[in-house]
Amino acid sequence: MKRPDTPSRAWARRAVVAWCHLADSDSPSRSDSPTRRFGAWRRGLEYGFAIYAAGFALGIVRSWLVAPRIGERRAQLLEVPLMLLIGFVLSGRVRDRLRGCTGGELLRAGALAIVVLLVLEAATGMLLRGGSVRDALINPDPVAGAAYYAALLFLLVLPALRARSATGRANRK
Repeated sequence: MKRPDTPSRAWARRAVVAWCHLADSDSPSRSDSPTRRFGAWRRGLEYGFAIYAAGFALGIVRSWLVAPRIGERRAQLLEVPLMLLIGFVLSGRVRDRLRGCTGGELLRAGALAIVVLLVLEAATGMLLRGGSVRDALINPDPVAGAAYYAALLFLLVLPALRARSATGRANRK
């Protein structure tokens, strides 16, 4: 015997159907904007968490192995190109998963990734070193700090740049 629909059951069923619809947002055949937007947000979160994880691992290697040998500034400056290379690879995955999205949606994914990265970095800095959010985000070394924030700006626009370059290559063929 089928139970009658109550408002809470109907709401739950609609939520499950909507989630299944949105979870399939990687499909390039979908053209409705809310689905693509959700996919851009999700890819932005994934991009931010992946960059943070890579940076965390490189930061451990930098702090324990590289910095004692060559100095903190050089170690931080050595880490920047490695993070940009990792960001390049990860942004290609974001671009591939969001085929058909506009440059604005890819920029939104990159911006969300940078916000996630900064929040996680501030939280990690506060937990491991103590202090305030400002202390966790401001690098006392002006050269390494400037390189870090320039790299963040580049990581922000990288998914859109990669999509634009892929579109240009496809149009030339």
